[in-house]
Amino acid sequence: MPLLPSSKEHKRNWRPATFRGPDGARGVLADSWELLDPTNQRVARIHLEQDSPETGLWRWFILVHPHGAPLGETGLSGSENEAQEICEGKVPDWTIARQPHGRRRPLW
Repeated sequence: MPLLPSSKEHKRNWRPATFRGPDGARGVLADSWELLDPTNQRVARIHLEQDSPETGLWRWFILVHPHGAPLGETGLSGSENEAQEICEGKVPDWTIARQPHGRRRPLW
């Protein structure tokens, strides 16, 4: 799994996507990345489609509006870099995700 950012122009905070199972076990998802805001909250996500008609394409998710409100926009792109650029274009680097009642989603 290559480490993002793949080019020197991209300096945003991309990290491997993680999960927590029902039993509390944690792990890293293969071919899945999350864009974090300056407070380490998830604002966008990309992952490689593997078990669908879109196999081989990268799905991107925009989780918040630029001003931090929840959004949920999604789409497909042909490459990892293209999906990354779409996310970075839709979520400015000054975006801070607003969590209801001040909750923070755990990163790991």
